[in-house]
Amino acid sequence: MVDDIQSLINKEATQELFFNVFNDLYHRNKQIILTSDRSPKDLTTLEERLRTRFSWGLTVDIQIPDMETRVAILKNKAAQAKFALSDDVAEFIAESSTTNIREMEGLLNKIVFFSSLANKIIDTRELAYEALSDFIEEKKDAIDASDIVNMVCKYFNITTADIFSKKKTKNIVEPRMIAIYLITELLPMPLSQIGDMFGGRDHTTIIHARDKISEEIVSNPRIKIIVADLKNMLLNR
Repeated sequence: MVDDIQSLINKEATQELFFNVFNDLYHRNKQIILTSDRSPKDLTTLEERLRTRFSWGLTVDIQIPDMETRVAILKNKAAQAKFALSDDVAEFIAESSTTNIREMEGLLNKIVFFSSLANKIIDTRELAYEALSDFIEEKKDAIDASDIVNMVCKYFNITTADIFSKKKTKNIVEPRMIAIYLITELLPMPLSQIGDMFGGRDHTTIIHARDKISEEIVSNPRIKIIVADLKNMLLNR
């Protein structure tokens, strides 16, 4: 197993050595596993003979685990620790850390430790938030309203001019309301200030947008997934 094979770039002597090792292992029918941050055809600065050999085997694109997989990993780790992990808490942890499995396992360990220390069952999002408050607050501190708006615009492929405009088409209204919801959720920002940011809208409009998305998260799986995705992207930049 060789990790980060792209590190051989511009190392001619090492490439020559690896070429010989690769051939020896291949002809002895040994299994070879290589990892890289790009596909073999994109390793353009490696020798052609190496890139050709790297393409002989099965190439697999490994992405960040999706929500369901992260929850399954947490459930498995909790079972190993003989800890009763509720679905709500598993989803909360999985939403809080999306790009680093070790970090996610660390959050689970914090939950387990907090449960033992406080001698109480951690089975709701509220209790999980309490146990992980330092971590969550640290994530929040790094985000501002413009970060949220920009992330939402990128996610929906619209412009900031669109989201701040008076346009009322569904493809603009929905992202706008989601952005407002996320700002109210993630930032201690006054409603009037949020309204000013979104083109001078009054606080009742902001409340409506916030409450509408809150309801949609419960009743509409698509919106629930979108909001979770955006929250994860923001908290794990």
